[in-house]
Amino acid sequence: MLLRRAQVEPYPNPTLIAGYTRQNQNISSDYDLGVSLPIPLWNRNQGNIQSARAMVGEATQQIGMAQNDLTGRLGVAFRNFASARRLAERYKTAILPRAKEAFDLSTKAYQGGQFEYLRVLTAERMLAQAYLEYVNALKNAWQAASVISGLALEDDWPPKPAAPVPPALPAPGER
Repeated sequence: MLLRRAQVEPYPNPTLIAGYTRQNQNISSDYDLGVSLPIPLWNRNQGNIQSARAMVGEATQQIGMAQNDLTGRLGVAFRNFASARRLAERYKTAILPRAKEAFDLSTKAYQGGQFEYLRVLTAERMLAQAYLEYVNALKNAWQAASVISGLALEDDWPPKPAAPVPPALPAPGER
């Protein structure tokens, strides 16, 4: 807009000069009034045109920098989301079932008199720790999803749930 205006208005602005001078030698007061109107024979407002072009170039560079920054931040958020999803899926499909199986086996072995109760408690602690890590991975996935949603200005991202709810912990009486 400024570039177009500078190109359309090739005439620079006039300058108005006003002043007052008091001379003590001959005791006189002088008033000055002047108007300066540059005649654009060679200039043709080139300074303002170049300034407007520079402003357009700077604005274009700022757009590119903002796009690069947004792309970088989205890339980091997508990597965080994908890694947290993979970790949550690994806990759900491999680690949690094995920890549950170890807890069940140690409980049966304790009931059969083969293990002391300390091994059952250790297996239960490992199962609870696995659930906590699974929930932490889900939390990280949803945090990354919220960052992506904010950066992409999307209300519903991701459109599907990030991961299913983990199976319930065994009740204290089911040992």
